[in-house]
Amino acid sequence: MNTQSQSNQERQTEEIYVLQSIYGLDSVTISDSNSESTDIIVNLPIEELNATPRIKFILPIQYPSHVPPIYEILPTLLNGSDLGSENRKFLPKELFLLSSVFHYSDKMYNEIKENFNDIWENQFKGEVVIFTWLEWLIEYLRENWKIKLETSNIQNNENDCSQKQDFSLEINESDVDKQVGDVRNVHKQVDDVRDVDKDIEIFQGEAIEKKKSIFIGFVAKVKSEKEVQEFKAKLLKNPRIEKATHNILAFRIKLDNGYYAQDNDDDGESAAGKRLLTLLVNIGADNVAVIVSRWYGGIHLGPERFKLINSAARSALELAGIKG
Repeated sequence: MNTQSQSNQERQTEEIYVLQSIYGLDSVTISDSNSESTDIIVNLPIEELNATPRIKFILPIQYPSHVPPIYEILPTLLNGSDLGSENRKFLPKELFLLSSVFHYSDKMYNEIKENFNDIWENQFKGEVVIFTWLEWLIEYLRENWKIKLETSNIQNNENDCSQKQDFSLEINESDVDKQVGDVRNVHKQVDDVRDVDKDIEIFQGEAIEKKKSIFIGFVAKVKSEKEVQEFKAKLLKNPRIEKATHNILAFRIKLDNGYYAQDNDDDGESAAGKRLLTLLVNIGADNVAVIVSRWYGGIHLGPERFKLINSAARSALELAGIKG
């Protein structure tokens, strides 16, 4: 095995480990492995859709340095619900029902193919890509697969946020302006955090504002999970940060045996922690923890919020000298 193939194999092994840590061991399984490729099957339960999309990936030895994974979208399972005649009328026309299994239409296959290709060619060529593909697919299904079952309880994560913070689209402008003004003082407040524990150096990125929501990234270099918790605790001692709508965390620590201790916390912003962890993996960041604080401004941002979260994290990572 040449050096490039060995490097690819190591990156594939690490990618599978990350996927299992994010989605669970039962959801990501290796179905076959040989000298030419590794096959994995990913099951992605989406509770609000009451369904489990299933995808098979074939990872050739040339992936990720030269080629993308080969994928096969398997029939999607309905999660133990009885689809009677009353519920069948709510099924999207893009899908047809065969027993308790859904099959995708040609239209959906083509849209998935186009977007997978675009993500690989324009964003991740030469990098591991499966997590980004999966997260895009989940968002795609949530937006386009409008299955209404009597047992389903579809909730929008950002609606939850607005209820939690007692915000609405009719939010009082003066209240928002006051909150934004308070958020802009976070830069000054972080100095107080540093003074409390000089052993933990905190790097703070630029504040990003979008439709009255504020995103700020914070980074600390860490060598243990204890230091990760100390980093988080120091930040949350700041009342401005503690009252943020979300404090999204991800960390990645290289152990003496060559393996990684890594984890993430969405803090209510569904899938955001996973995306931060994937960012750390993709840029090869070791021994680092990142927290992105978001103050919700009362206006929904949709999927764009994930780009803003990553941008806030990158800003802090660059200040810490960690670039990918």
